[in-house]
Amino acid sequence: MRYLLALLAFVVSSNAFAIDPFNMPWKNHPTRDTIYKSSDHPNGIFVLEFHANFCGACNENAANVDELAEHYKDEARVQVLDVSLDRDDREIAAWIRRHQPNHPVVKDEGRRVWNQVGEQYIPTVVIIDCNGQEAFRYTDVWSAAVKSQIRAAIDGLLAVDCAASVR
Repeated sequence: MRYLLALLAFVVSSNAFAIDPFNMPWKNHPTRDTIYKSSDHPNGIFVLEFHANFCGACNENAANVDELAEHYKDEARVQVLDVSLDRDDREIAAWIRRHQPNHPVVKDEGRRVWNQVGEQYIPTVVIIDCNGQEAFRYTDVWSAAVKSQIRAAIDGLLAVDCAASVR
């Protein structure tokens, strides 16, 4: 029985991941050449929506991400980021012109963060807690039920005091 419990614990823990602190160029910041640094938000809960300009489902999801960012705009701990996987800055600029997001759009240069996430499909939203651990993941356009799950995950993380945690 102990062997079975140990095996189960290994399987569950091996599916989770930790994300390293990241720095990514902030593409829609009013000041040019600004870098978005996760370390500037030590208690941050990061909602990372990975997308690309060519992806129809990603474009469809853009309004959902804006709605979420608007909902949490007064909660400094919640950082909603559109993470572009486009390599060409012109593609990112087209995304920004088309959707005019109300939250940061960053470029995952070299797909460093994406590679840590280990996903294959977009759009994918990943919620990272204040300790850098994955708390939620979903791939596809958000239905009403998924929107509720995302908010519940964020609200649950907001209930945790991370002031003593170090990322």
